[in-house]
Amino acid sequence: MLMLKRVIVEVEHEDCWTPKIPYGSLTLGLSIYPNKNYLRSRLLVYSANKEILHKMKRNKNVIKINDYELRNSNTYIDFYNVYEGSIAGYLYDKEVTLLGNENKEGREVWVFATDEDYIHEVVSGLKSLGKVKRAVAKDFEISSFPDLTDIEKKVLLTAYMRGYFEYPRRSSTDDIAESLSLSKVTFLYHIRNVQKKLVEHYVNFYS
Repeated sequence: MLMLKRVIVEVEHEDCWTPKIPYGSLTLGLSIYPNKNYLRSRLLVYSANKEILHKMKRNKNVIKINDYELRNSNTYIDFYNVYEGSIAGYLYDKEVTLLGNENKEGREVWVFATDEDYIHEVVSGLKSLGKVKRAVAKDFEISSFPDLTDIEKKVLLTAYMRGYFEYPRRSSTDDIAESLSLSKVTFLYHIRNVQKKLVEHYVNFYS
């Protein structure tokens, strides 16, 4: 009987660009082309610093940086990476289901789903690519995006579009609350509920 597990592994991947970047990052999108020996990544780095780009360009495994954008305190990077020797490529070859990837403190954190009997083989293979510092398997539960109410969705979208989460804020709490025909107290109640749900979802996914 197939017993799916959600596996979280942390790997120090010395040959990759990840140890060179002292900032956390989150992979937003990943397209894999094994026949062409490259993969395309869309990355959000938690720092607005052009030195990130210079360090990545100097890495032998980065083929090309297609595009980038420095916005607020983050850097969005669209780039090509060599497929062979990459952890993404290895996991793709192993036919696991990739669920997420982030980089923190020079380590790659990969989350994937696979059969319980297959975990040891996959993790053992990762050791040939880098130092596996942590490997945890949990029961796989299909969790959807946090369940936001209609008003919470409206509050979140309005706050985002009006620059509430930027620094400095483009719109004040009073202005956004007024545009939604809400009191300031009610707006803050809903936006804090949204933030709590999103943070809990993220923490549960990567822990």
